[in-house]
Amino acid sequence: MVGESNLKQIKGSMIKTIVRAMRADKSGIYNKLLSDKAKELYTQRILDPVWYPFDTYKECFNALYQVDGKNDPRIITQWGRAEGRN
Repeated sequence: MVGESNLKQIKGSMIKTIVRAMRADKSGIYNKLLSDKAKELYTQRILDPVWYPFDTYKECFNALYQVDGKNDPRIITQWGRAEGRN
């Protein structure tokens, strides 16, 4: 199937916003929440056209949801609306 290898990957343009938000936090909380694989992604330069592992993206998103989103689904909905306007 065409594109089957990309089913468990996500483009850098999608993950860049999450990683940028995580980097803005200087408390170090994300170091406690992320696996070594996710920490590696968190520290590298994210390129828009490059494919990244979806599981790592999901882990980063969940950490961001827990810390910045305060586990509040309303905040995540607002993030989605704001991202959709950009």
